[in-house]
Amino acid sequence: MSDFSEAKKFIEENMEIYTREALTRELLKRGYSETDIEEAWKYVLAVKQPTPSFELTTPIQKGKFWLAFLVYFLMIPLIIGILARIVREQTYYIIPNNSFQVFLIGGIITVLSGIILSSVFWESDKPLSRGIFFGCLFTTLTPLVSLGIIIGICSAG
Repeated sequence: MSDFSEAKKFIEENMEIYTREALTRELLKRGYSETDIEEAWKYVLAVKQPTPSFELTTPIQKGKFWLAFLVYFLMIPLIIGILARIVREQTYYIIPNNSFQVFLIGGIITVLSGIILSSVFWESDKPLSRGIFFGCLFTTLTPLVSLGIIIGICSAG
């Protein structure tokens, strides 16, 4: 076994506990050459480099993410609002507060479909899946945060 492989083994065993400087000092004290230590570090760091789990690298991936996000964040609430307006105008004389039920059901469908579609596309198309998830998340949180701010302001005075 060469000095390089012994140094590499020592670094791999102790790199989670000690800093690079401390390990390098210890290896120098044990008589390893600086070139063997540097080569061992290069090898260990190249092998131990974590691969990023998700990066938007190509324009197509970025486009899928933003398209899915905008559809869930802008288009679905717009469609729900239009449906609520249509229902309100058509059933105004029958049931006076029917548009709230459309908003409620539409919101529930948006959240459930966002969660389901996000999990369906998770393995096959991560940019699309994450766009759906974050669009659904922001569609849900934006009105709740706004409502909380309004209630806080109104109840403070």
